[in-house]
Amino acid sequence: EITPVVNQLNKLYIRRGTAECLRGKYLEAIQDYASVFHVVDTVGREGISTGSFTTDGIKSDLEQLKCLSDGENMKKEADKIFAEGKIKEAEEKYSEALNILPVHVGCFSNRSACKMAQGDVEGCIEDCTAALALLQIKPDQGLGASGNSGLNMLASLLPPVGSEKRISWVVKTAVRRGAAYAHSNKIDEAVEDYSLAVSMNPNDEKLQKDLNNIRNYKQGMLEQGKTSKVYNV
Repeated sequence: EITPVVNQLNKLYIRRGTAECLRGKYLEAIQDYASVFHVVDTVGREGISTGSFTTDGIKSDLEQLKCLSDGENMKKEADKIFAEGKIKEAEEKYSEALNILPVHVGCFSNRSACKMAQGDVEGCIEDCTAALALLQIKPDQGLGASGNSGLNMLASLLPPVGSEKRISWVVKTAVRRGAAYAHSNKIDEAVEDYSLAVSMNPNDEKLQKDLNNIRNYKQGMLEQGKTSKVYNV
């Protein structure tokens, strides 16, 4: 049986590693989990019980942490390229990051901006929809949880539910999708997205004005019996 002291140390390493992960400090988290893996693997080879920890469980957590680290690094590269105005290259880099980390909300959101800038309105709508779907999930629902610690990808990538940052992300993404819908002349969908944004940020006068303009445009088109003109966002 693994000694109580070693078992407690393992728990502390896992606890600290999980906290580092939630702070976005993935390399530090990997170091803590790797320390536990080394102990569990060594003790296990000697035929000694490792308590609640298993090499497979810690290995699963380490693989997830590597995805988080690699995906976040790829996103930072894409952000830099995007800031340089290399839109197509940035879009491709965001796609690479999403291949590694398919729950990265920031990559979906930023890639949607790249697509919109290149005239890919439908692609923008798809990415915004994916981002909003992730933003509706509570991290404690366990998406991506694995291993010994219940490590959760989404919990480290999303601001807390109800936080100003979380609300800001939803508003920004809803407005972007609403603008794309308006550009596609899907006015009902545009009104719905802008209404959502206004409901979450009721003091933003510009948002309210944009929503009113879209509603007035819709009413005007109905009165004229026209549906083909594209709304100028």
